[in-house]
Amino acid sequence: MSRDLKHLRCDDMSRECTRLLCDDMSRDLTCLLCDDISRDLMRLLCDDMSRDLTRLLCDDMSRDLTCLLCDDMSRDLMCLLCDDMSRDLLCFICDDMSRDLRCLLTCVLCDGMSRNLTCLLTCVLCDDMSRDLT
Repeated sequence: MSRDLKHLRCDDMSRECTRLLCDDMSRDLTCLLCDDISRDLMRLLCDDMSRDLTRLLCDDMSRDLTCLLCDDMSRDLMCLLCDDMSRDLLCFICDDMSRDLRCLLTCVLCDGMSRNLTCLLTCVLCDDMSRDLT
């Protein structure tokens, strides 16, 4: 599998996440992107929750990621921290939300030299959604 991911594409960047494709255009990933140029993780949007997840950004030194916050609720998702420069990120789940968003992140590595991210997302499930974002 290619290491770099294509850009996330969302309908109007406001409604639903479409599938993200690897560079080889053959394997689907969900709702997460590695921007090869800016090294930012762009917005993750959830269709039926009628609330946007705010941007998950990698800082310019690729050391850590900022908190992932839920716009419409005053609850934070657990922080995703890159342990030093090239370690696995912690899994993140939405804690105690009325609509439970469970995000299982298997492996997000920060390459300390090229500042690229390798993102492999196994699944993003919204319990109250009509369909899975997988």
